[in-house]
Amino acid sequence: DMSSRLEAMQYAIGSLSLLSGLLMIIPTFTINESIHCQVIPSTLSLKASLAQSLSNRNFRKFVMAESLYIVAMTIIVSGLLYILRVLLELEEALGGKVMGVMVIVSLLLYPLILRLVKRFGEKRILLFSFAYLSILMVFIFFLGRLPIPPKVQIFGFAIIAAFPLATMGILPYAIIADLSEKDQLKTQQHQEAMYFAVRNLAFKIGQTFGVAIFALLIVFGKDPDNDFGIRLTGLVGSAICLLAFLTFYGYDENGLGNPGNWENQKQ
Repeated sequence: DMSSRLEAMQYAIGSLSLLSGLLMIIPTFTINESIHCQVIPSTLSLKASLAQSLSNRNFRKFVMAESLYIVAMTIIVSGLLYILRVLLELEEALGGKVMGVMVIVSLLLYPLILRLVKRFGEKRILLFSFAYLSILMVFIFFLGRLPIPPKVQIFGFAIIAAFPLATMGILPYAIIADLSEKDQLKTQQHQEAMYFAVRNLAFKIGQTFGVAIFALLIVFGKDPDNDFGIRLTGLVGSAICLLAFLTFYGYDENGLGNPGNWENQKQ
């Protein structure tokens, strides 16, 4: 009933909050800044630091593309329980297992992602992931209508979707680190904190828009006899991922440079 579901949700939120709080405390006691990193505070004001970070064209394109990806993923994740219950006629409790499988498979793909990045570069792998996910999300529209057992459909989708999830779990941090380091070599200002702050803010904004768009879509149908709104989430998510692909296509990976190029820039 509603009371038991509400209580379960309260326990889930409380447990996740406690766990995340404990995990955030760990770096405070395990990382020694004087040993593990070079601490040089920026001399810019908050406004000037923000303006300088946003003046980086590559950074703007990356943040916008990642934010669009977050919007698309939030739409799909928000609709997972509806997909299970309405489209596939499965129990909602299966949602945790589906997400668990997706996360585990994505973690197993991390070594592969690293090897592919070394061979093809960050931009190509990220573009492939956006395009891959854009195509994959179209299949959400057809879930429950395919001549395949429902559990095979949803778990197959989770496994196949693990690749872009793994990509976005690794590359954003590497790209921002490269961008901030190149910016430091050019301006002699350490902007790492501002780069990550802007990225994280855009991440949260993307999640907010994703939830809002999902709420608008289910107006078109979220029941077994009228499921068009739930199916529409896949098409909208696909279009947004395609927009992320087009946005990131203009990213200049050569502009990042490599250690050798950075030395040349110093000279």
